[in-house]
Amino acid sequence: MAPPFFADLPCRLCIPKKQASIFAASADAEAIQAEVRSLVDRFIPAELEPAAVEIVGHQSGVPRQYPRSPDKIRRQVATACPVLPTVETMRFAFETMGLDAIEMDVQVVVDGDGGGGEVYVIHDRPTAADMADEVVAAYLAGNTLALVLEAFVAAGYHQQGRRIYLELKTHPPMGELADVDLRLVERTAGIIDEVALSCGSESEQFRSQIGFVSFNDRALKRASDLAASGHSFHFIAGTNRPICSLLAGMIDETRLDRAAIERLQSSSWLTGIWFSPGWVPDYGTVFPTIDAAWDRQLSYGIGTYYTSASRLRRLTRQEGNRHLNSRITSVITELVSSTPVTGPQCRHR
Repeated sequence: MAPPFFADLPCRLCIPKKQASIFAASADAEAIQAEVRSLVDRFIPAELEPAAVEIVGHQSGVPRQYPRSPDKIRRQVATACPVLPTVETMRFAFETMGLDAIEMDVQVVVDGDGGGGEVYVIHDRPTAADMADEVVAAYLAGNTLALVLEAFVAAGYHQQGRRIYLELKTHPPMGELADVDLRLVERTAGIIDEVALSCGSESEQFRSQIGFVSFNDRALKRASDLAASGHSFHFIAGTNRPICSLLAGMIDETRLDRAAIERLQSSSWLTGIWFSPGWVPDYGTVFPTIDAAWDRQLSYGIGTYYTSASRLRRLTRQEGNRHLNSRITSVITELVSSTPVTGPQCRHR
C-alpha cells in the first residue's frame, strides 16, 4: 500500500483526479440511454441546448473493456471483464448507450513491419514482441481500423450522423514526428481512403463522420495534408496550469505552451479544440487568440473526466469564459457500466 503522502500526491499538487460517470447495467436500452443522458447533461453549460451537444464516448464508449495495452488484453482475457472488439463496443455505444460519437486510438507496430502494415485500434503502441503473443495477436487481428470502419459503414452509422474520432497517438505526445508516427498517419489516411472508395456515392458523407484528434498538432497537419476534404481536425489541448504542467506527463497529459499556441495560430486546417476545463480554467482567454487571424470559428469539445460536474459548472459560468460556451459542440465523457459489458449486451438492439 502506498504511503498516505504519495497516495494523495495528485491532490497535493493540484492535479485533477480522473473520474468516471457510472451508469447502471440494464437489459433496457431506453433506460440506459436516459441515465447516460442525465449523467452527461450535468456537464453541459447552461447556455446550450443539451440535445444539440454531441456526446462522445472516450475509448469507444466502454473504457473498462477497451484495449489500452497489450498487457491489459492478456491480463483480462480469462476474466469476467475481458477486452472486447471495438466493433462490439461501438455497437453498444451507439445502439444501447445512445452516444453520438466515439473516440478511439490508432497505432501501428512500433518496430519493423511486425503488424503486416495494419493499423490497430489500441491505446499503447504494440511491439513485434507483443505480436508474437498468441492472445494479443489474435485480438489485434480482429481489431484493425479497417474492420471497425467497414462495420461502421455496414451498420449505416454514417447515414445516421454518428461519428468516429481517431486519435493519432505519437511518441512523444508532442514534438517532431518519428518515422513510426509518419507511418501511422499515412496508413490511417490510406485505410480511410479505401473505405471511402467502397462507399461509392456516400463517400463524402462517410468522410464527414470521421474526425482526427491528437495532442500532436504536427500529426494533425500531416493528416490534413494526406486526407481528402470533409474530415475534421481537433487539437487536444493539455494543461496550461503552471504546477500541473511540470507533472502532466505522470498521468499521460501534455502541456499547452506558447510554442504550441503559436503553431496553431498559423494552422489554417484546424477545425476544433478539445480540452478539459479543469486543465485550462481560463479557456475563454486562451483559445480566442488562436482564431484571431482567421475568419473561421473553431468548435470546442470539453472533456469531463478530469473535472467534476460542479467545478465545470463554476468554470463555465465565469465571466471570462462564458462568451466561448456557445461554441462548445461536444462533450467527451468517461462513461462506465456498473457491470462488465457482455457480447449479448453489445448486440442489443
